[in-house]
Amino acid sequence: MLNSTPNLTNLALYGQPLKFSSNPSPDDGAVSLPYLQTLILHPGVLKPRYLQQTVSAIHAPALRHFELIFPDSKISGQNIANLLFDTSKRPRFPLVDRVVLHNASNSGTALSFVHAFPYTSEATIGGVDIGFFPLILRAGTYGCTYPRFAYWHRLRNLTLRQPRPETLRVVRDWIRDEYDRGHLPPTVIVEGSPDNLDIRGFCQFCRMYTRVKVMG
Repeated sequence: MLNSTPNLTNLALYGQPLKFSSNPSPDDGAVSLPYLQTLILHPGVLKPRYLQQTVSAIHAPALRHFELIFPDSKISGQNIANLLFDTSKRPRFPLVDRVVLHNASNSGTALSFVHAFPYTSEATIGGVDIGFFPLILRAGTYGCTYPRFAYWHRLRNLTLRQPRPETLRVVRDWIRDEYDRGHLPPTVIVEGSPDNLDIRGFCQFCRMYTRVKVMG
């Protein structure tokens, strides 16, 4: 079906609508979508069938928006980070500048997501992911000469979705450290109630260093 729509610009897959009889290689380009701008993947379960095959099969060199949402949980969903690179270890979607990840990473894969989308300017991270990415971005700034960050140095807006108190502390410390090192922290958008005490305290602290918005 997808091969019959090569001019497709937006693709949103909810659940597990695609099935594969074999495992495609990332370089096979089994589904060539040269004009695809937006790819949204919401598997609906933490360990879906065919998600890895789907990511491997799609060839979309013009992609600008990548979104992977797993159900909210205390654990990460299925790992697809290694499938975001070709056999030469180059990003398969090099033009992506808008990334949305929710429960998609862990401590061992967050850096791979950062390298897979090096030109990210707008990032939305949610669930357990919020606790991993600031640690990775912080590690990359030691000794760097960028006005922002060595990783995701184009990042302008960071949205936090369904943050927990412990992950808000991780982001708070990262923002303060970046400011102290002379880096300009991104604008932070928090999705949640402005009446939540943890969110309110986070915003009051972070406004000393950057712009903060709350989206209730």
